[in-house]
Amino acid sequence: MKKFLLVYGKMLITTLTILVLTSIVVNIPSENNLVTKVMFFLEKLLILVPVIVLYRLFEKNNWGLGMKQMNPLSNFSKGALLGLISITISLTISILSVKHMIVLHHINDQLILSLIYFLVVSFLVSLSEEVLFRGYIQGLASFYYNYKVGIVFSTIFFVAMHGLNNGITLFAFLELVLGGIFLGILRAKTNGLWFGIGFHFLWDFIQVGIFGLSLSEQKGISLLSVTFLEDNILLTGGVWGPEASVITTFVLALLLLSIIIRGFISEKNDKLNKLKAAQ
Repeated sequence: MKKFLLVYGKMLITTLTILVLTSIVVNIPSENNLVTKVMFFLEKLLILVPVIVLYRLFEKNNWGLGMKQMNPLSNFSKGALLGLISITISLTISILSVKHMIVLHHINDQLILSLIYFLVVSFLVSLSEEVLFRGYIQGLASFYYNYKVGIVFSTIFFVAMHGLNNGITLFAFLELVLGGIFLGILRAKTNGLWFGIGFHFLWDFIQVGIFGLSLSEQKGISLLSVTFLEDNILLTGGVWGPEASVITTFVLALLLLSIIIRGFISEKNDKLNKLKAAQ
């Protein structure tokens, strides 16, 4: 019980500190678009501050946060490619399943600057969230218990903090649970964060930068503007966006199932190789 309170207490202190710091920034009034964007950057960077401070003070010599791993660029690229393919398939099916309107914006300096902004925002979001949930929270629980408990803890906190957003639905909740477990397994299997950061990065960027979806917090011009002309929440995700659609939930379920099966096959092959070596 003492160990649980220690682990949970550290997680709770970290997340509450983050919520306080970010809420201060969010509630700063501003009608200037540039200031709003800077505040959004600051909000995401503030997520990292309590994590890094508490990790360096109490955990640095015990376990790794996950930023230092073998072949980080390769892991990041593979994760980004998987995120790109997964969300593109999901969004394309969602769009084609309902009546819609698509506008292709002309490529000019304003659009290019906006896409760069979305790239930076998407990277900051993926970096800060993966460091917090899969780096600190999962790493902490994995050290004191095991990696499975770590995945459970990181997923619970991931769902809880995202659940504070408006418009959450059953499928939004399922998407968060499946996504949290999937990213948690990636963290455990790759022994680092960069694969998950890459996946999370392009998963977000494709939505906001290419398709122009889920733009409530991030103002700018996307390559496409997609408008759903019928209110089918199961297929469009409603206020939450296509991430909360039944299609995205199914895609994430397939990804999760595939990584579990691959892990099972890999463990089975390792056991067979050990038996052969023993003979």
